[in-house]
Formats: sequence, C-alpha cells, structure tokens
Amino acid sequence: MNTSQQQKVDGDSIQKQLWHLRYEDPTQYHTLVKMHLSFATDLPTDQ
Repeated sequence: MNTSQQQKVDGDSIQKQLWHLRYEDPTQYHTLVKMHLSFATDLPTDQ
C-alpha cells in the first residue's frame, strides 16, 4: 500500500468516527467542534 492509499484509508476511518460521534453523541460532537474552532480562531468557547 502506498502513501496515497494509506491516507485514503486513514481519512475514511476518521470520517466514520466523526459520523458515529456526530449522530451517537451530538452534545460531545458539538463540544469538540467548538473547542477545535476556539483553538483555530483563538476565541473562547463560550461565544
């Protein structure tokens, strides 16, 4: 398996994990998204 194929497999796995988290525990998903955006934008999570 080359690097491109491995990245596709890893990406598919991440997409599956995100889908499960989003639909099985939407509150946790929302919290993690807010936390990620606060790191990316350097804004507090309570806004």
